[in-house]
Amino acid sequence: MQEILHSLNVPHFEHPQELPKEYFEIPEMAAELGIQMHRFEAGRKDQFVLRNHPDPYPEFHIRNLAVNGEAWTGQGSEVRSRFPDGEQINENMKSTALVLRYGDFSYFTAGDLYEPMEKAIAWLTGPVDVHVTNHHGSQTNPFFLQVLRPRVHIVQVWDSIQPRPHVFERLLDQTVYPGNRDIFLTNGVWEGRRENLADWFDEDTAKRYIEEFMPKVEADQGHIVVRVDPSGEQYHVYMFDDTDETFTVKSIHGPYESYK
Repeated sequence: MQEILHSLNVPHFEHPQELPKEYFEIPEMAAELGIQMHRFEAGRKDQFVLRNHPDPYPEFHIRNLAVNGEAWTGQGSEVRSRFPDGEQINENMKSTALVLRYGDFSYFTAGDLYEPMEKAIAWLTGPVDVHVTNHHGSQTNPFFLQVLRPRVHIVQVWDSIQPRPHVFERLLDQTVYPGNRDIFLTNGVWEGRRENLADWFDEDTAKRYIEEFMPKVEADQGHIVVRVDPSGEQYHVYMFDDTDETFTVKSIHGPYESYK
């Protein structure tokens, strides 16, 4: 029987009015397909495991850090809610957060998580090699960056204002944390983007964004793949052409040395 994880406490989700009805069809669909569902639980590192030949990779694990507004405390399986009882929080704050570790290599991703939860899990995460920016680069507070100190930032762009100008500047800012860092964007500059930035913010912000921030991006416009060396000691970032399904390699970046 196949197994999948889900983060929602279906059918006992606290505020169902916030979510698309399709979310609540998932258990029924899973049952029809013979798929067993398990709730994603913060603190665990045994829910995502290697199914084939795990013995050669004893240092590989994925640690669940947060879900549904609850964060792992770092002690056993103990979790703590970041919000007072009864306080309603939106869907983004319920995002799952996890860190993948393989030897010296580490990779952090947390969906649409933002500031209160970032602060809750920063010290539990520690320095990472690759950071997928939270909420498409709409969130990422300075304290969070100072603790994680990523060498590589990946921004999943789907809106002309992502990453947000203040986040973009923060990712590049050497006073937030020193050292080299490369930024990769799934989308870059397209027709009308500058005008839309000016409409959202102002002309000066749009000018800085396009003329100052964008030239400092390592690569943009395509699918991004991180490939880790079998030793876990280094990795490369690949940018693939996403204009057709051949997915030709546009560029290869690295090798980057993993944190020790």
